[in-house]
Amino acid sequence: MKRAVILLLAALLCIAGGCYSAYFDIGQWLNQRQLDQQGLLAEGQVQSMIVTSSSSRHAKNFVAKVRYTPADGKPMEVLLPISDPFYQAHSQPAAKVMVHYLHDHPEIAEAQGERRFPIGIIIGPVFVLIGLFLGLRSLLRLGRGF
Repeated sequence: MKRAVILLLAALLCIAGGCYSAYFDIGQWLNQRQLDQQGLLAEGQVQSMIVTSSSSRHAKNFVAKVRYTPADGKPMEVLLPISDPFYQAHSQPAAKVMVHYLHDHPEIAEAQGERRFPIGIIIGPVFVLIGLFLGLRSLLRLGRGF
């Protein structure tokens, strides 16, 4: 019985994590599509680079704090996820970068040429299916009483 409850909790975590991952990356994918269809370009200036560790020991995540002026003339500062090669090429102070942004929502932006594949669209549903399988299995065990 205790094992079935633990299995049910694991199932719920898989389902919740899968839904979160899919939801987050579907939003990112929709923003990328909108940028492809309606995006504008503006020159930006790197204000700073932020380097954070990821779950792997040697892998690092990079974020650039970029200031740019969209078509409406009001300066914006955005945090843009970037790759290691982009970081190496633009790590000097005040480096110039082209920002791809949405006219109606200038806070939705990306560094030109920097795009991450939204893997959560694939991994999220896989985790949901695993969670459903584990949940069904645990419910069957609980129903049998062992």
